[in-house]
Amino acid sequence: MYKNIFTLLRFIIILIIINSCTSNFTLEQAKFNSEKGWNKYRELYSEIKMPEFQNNEYNISDYGAVAGGQADCRPAIIKAIEECNKNGGGKVVIPKGIFLCDGPVHLLDNVNIQISDGALLKFGTEISRYKPLVKVKWGDAICYNYSPLFYAEGKSNIAVTGAGVIDAQSQLSWNIWSDSSQSVDASVLKKMMEENLPLDERIFGDGLMDGLNTCQHYLRPDLIQFYNCENILIENFTLKNSPLANVHLVFSRNAVVKNIRITASSKGDDGIIIDSSSDVLVENCIINTKSNAILLKAGNDSEQVDDPSCKNVLLVNNIITWAWNGIVIDENIFADIRNLFVDNNKIFWAFNGIVINTNLKANSSVSDVFAREIKVDLIKNTLLDFKLGNVELNPDNRIDDVYLTDVKCNVVENVPIRISPNNSSNISRILISDIELGFSKVENEIEDMNEIIVNNITKAETHHGM
Repeated sequence: MYKNIFTLLRFIIILIIINSCTSNFTLEQAKFNSEKGWNKYRELYSEIKMPEFQNNEYNISDYGAVAGGQADCRPAIIKAIEECNKNGGGKVVIPKGIFLCDGPVHLLDNVNIQISDGALLKFGTEISRYKPLVKVKWGDAICYNYSPLFYAEGKSNIAVTGAGVIDAQSQLSWNIWSDSSQSVDASVLKKMMEENLPLDERIFGDGLMDGLNTCQHYLRPDLIQFYNCENILIENFTLKNSPLANVHLVFSRNAVVKNIRITASSKGDDGIIIDSSSDVLVENCIINTKSNAILLKAGNDSEQVDDPSCKNVLLVNNIITWAWNGIVIDENIFADIRNLFVDNNKIFWAFNGIVINTNLKANSSVSDVFAREIKVDLIKNTLLDFKLGNVELNPDNRIDDVYLTDVKCNVVENVPIRISPNNSSNISRILISDIELGFSKVENEIEDMNEIIVNNITKAETHHGM
């Protein structure tokens, strides 16, 4: 009798184990989760607000700026910003015409820099003018470096707007530096970060701080970097010839990047970087870049921030005309990325389309990624690529709850979809559905795992219109 009871108990335990190892993630559940995510998207979209400014205008011509592109108008711009801030805020207006700004523009609270329709703001090419050195995020690390062309730290209610053009002229200055010189400094900075050197020892630029002159360094600055700021608006203008990233948001909150046009520089230049920031809307932008069009990063390096994650990011109705990578979650993330929504975007040419990474050297996770209505013309390598970091070294590396639907792509010259994690137990609840491909040379590379659902992938006989 006892033997029979023991046998029955063992059978029940085996059934429990089998049941626990069987996924409850069905297509029906996946579609329910996806719809729930898009409901959250609608809530977030309504919650991200553009900053408001007083109705006061401060035209730089009234402060001594002279059009023509020869006279330095930076002193006039600085005076206008300071007075605008002192009086409670408003618009600092760059009027129609060509204006030279021979050095960086640092924004203050409640100031909107408006580049008027017909205005061309050209930045000077003398590198030594981009001082004092300021605290920036460069790559994965924080340091002191040459100032970004537009910069703010710890400011609130700031904006750069208008229908004009901003030309960094980096082809005449920063981009003359060799890539090898920059790579040396990048390696030095990375080592400083890994060794937890204090921030005041990470001095780049020309090495001048506190009277210490060491040597020239070669880390190019971003065109726009807002560091630990909130209530941000970047809208309507065109960016040309950026030294590095065109727009870089670091540790920032509640930001709208809307209707801007980015044209490729002569060197690698990311379009828009959203770095450890939250509640960010990127909408109706046109991006042409030799690097990543839109890049998400997370991690706090030496900074003590309450939440170094990157979350609540909405990418809506953007057009990527040319990029090495279209939309990328960076492989060097040191914190979590969650609540990314990609809605109705177009990619005309990219080496890779959408790439989701976790860190190869540190614990990190990606979760709650929702993408739909993506139209793609040509991908040289991979349309959708999932790369999970080394879970043996970092067991908390995870990719969970990714829902990609309604993607149409004319040509993929290599692998359309690749999901090859190092450990299938660390990737769960993935839905890839309604993918329509035109021409592709290679089949998909998708590992057979319980919680990955691939549904309705078809090959069309004709190309889709963009």
